[in-house]
Amino acid sequence: MIKKIMFILLTTWLLLPAFPGIAHAIAIRFEVEDLPDATPGENLQQYTYTVSDHTFNADQGFTIFFDHTLYKALEDPPPPVNDDWDVIVWQPDLALPDSGAYDALSVTATTDGASLADPFIVRFVWLGVGEPNAQRFEVYQKEPFNILESGETIRKVQNPEDVNGDNQVNIFDLVIVAGQFGQTPPDNPAADINSDGTVNIFDLVLVARRFGEIFGGQTAAPLASHSIAPRLEVKMVAQQTDTDALTIQIHATPGIKLGGYHFDLRFDSERLSVMDINEGGFFAAQGNLSYWLPPKMENGSIQLQSVALNTPNSSNAVTPSAILAAITFRVKGDINPAMRSIHLERVQLAHPTGGVIFADVRPLDKIQTISFAVDYPLQDALFQNYPNPFNPETWIPYALAESSVVTIQIYNARGVRIRSLELGFQPAGFYTKQADAAYWDGRDKFGEQIASGLYYFTISAGDFTATRKMLIVK
Repeated sequence: MIKKIMFILLTTWLLLPAFPGIAHAIAIRFEVEDLPDATPGENLQQYTYTVSDHTFNADQGFTIFFDHTLYKALEDPPPPVNDDWDVIVWQPDLALPDSGAYDALSVTATTDGASLADPFIVRFVWLGVGEPNAQRFEVYQKEPFNILESGETIRKVQNPEDVNGDNQVNIFDLVIVAGQFGQTPPDNPAADINSDGTVNIFDLVLVARRFGEIFGGQTAAPLASHSIAPRLEVKMVAQQTDTDALTIQIHATPGIKLGGYHFDLRFDSERLSVMDINEGGFFAAQGNLSYWLPPKMENGSIQLQSVALNTPNSSNAVTPSAILAAITFRVKGDINPAMRSIHLERVQLAHPTGGVIFADVRPLDKIQTISFAVDYPLQDALFQNYPNPFNPETWIPYALAESSVVTIQIYNARGVRIRSLELGFQPAGFYTKQADAAYWDGRDKFGEQIASGLYYFTISAGDFTATRKMLIVK
């Protein structure tokens, strides 16, 4: 008690909302650095701290405690270090009982507007074995004295996007973050990638930006979500609605709650070109919103991944035969060898808790369901260009419900029109085959080849207009 009274008298304060009993989820993260010893044999170290909460004034404060048996000679480095902070250090009082003998470090900002994200530094002599670790902290209100929150400091990890610590960023990390989506504070602090006290779209984007990266060290397999890992059947269903158009749907069978998926769809790019890629309704059928990562395409491969948001709060059952994704191809030549080239690789299914679900993958050539849509309703449509990405030429397929004059305008990423394709009067029908689709040679209105990058194409046919994106890669 004597020690706590000293804290009240001497510390300065930072603002946290004064609601006793409510968790404020302030996170104090630290990094450890080994310093050159000023005295031979001395183990001089320093902590660099950052704090996640950014709103404060002189009403409240926090204290970090150091066990005096592990630390000595705590020091607040001289300016310009800690310029934005008021750091008060107490040295140990060994006359106090062991239960109360702590070094104490109180910290607040010296001026309104200074960011708690700015680091502050404390140097010390380490008496323990191994590397210094976490310390206890308390956040409290000045008058009347009330401890608002207590916890332990958190070691700042080098790669916070690797949420489960398996030395790689993959669907399992993304599912953990998505499962905490919208929580303030999150039940799992590791899901708060940017340490702002809440899990939102910014955390998902940070993980997605490093998706697929592998770090040094041995990668570990994610834990199964139960002692006996669940299994989920994944199958491909093919549907042909035009003589040279093929749609592959990726289905998952019912029975297991799914938090996210990742897979690579491989195909023969000499026989198939990608026209369109869409997310299925699987997570909507579970009662979830989803975060669909932009597909990554390489020659003969499409990488697809999506996660359910707020999965821990959903209890709806999986809809039978729900679709994970649908990919439409343009077929070049015989459809049978083209279909045989399609297969799934690197299939990863994650439980909402972040654990693994084993996938039983059925190959396409054993479950193909080809159905020709003879009475397919004719509607106005603009399809994805093929090939896409392309270099230097591409074809733009479309369909007309009524005869019309057709124009396709091409724009660069800044919205500047660079080319017009005047196709003239066209009867109603499908214009999807290479001989019928609009052809673009990759040149602008001056006849110059365009640069690599993102472009847009817009069709105008009577009252119908539509726009899609395309990518040229040289």
